[in-house]
Amino acid sequence: MWVNRSPNNGQADGSGTKRKLAIPWFALGFLALVIVNSLHVLPDTATHTLNTLDTFALTMAMTALGIETWIEQIRRAGPRALVNGAIVYAWLIGGGLAITMGIERLLG
Repeated sequence: MWVNRSPNNGQADGSGTKRKLAIPWFALGFLALVIVNSLHVLPDTATHTLNTLDTFALTMAMTALGIETWIEQIRRAGPRALVNGAIVYAWLIGGGLAITMGIERLLG
């Protein structure tokens, strides 16, 4: 994500000036919102409303991905892709659970 997409990879070009670094601005916005939420500067009703809106938007995004997926695409990807997806899914669920339980025990 933080990769410079210029052909000279951020090095000085012929004019001696450096190219700009490509920054994922949405990630910086996400980080800013995490900080705002952690500081509890918004009223509880606003936080609840934004969380509901976030859940709705995520649901719509996942639905759109599902609608765009065809069984034939899955067949073409083959069993290795499905097994890989299942392993990543299990890793994320297990890792997320382990991190959550570890933090709960640590902060108790």
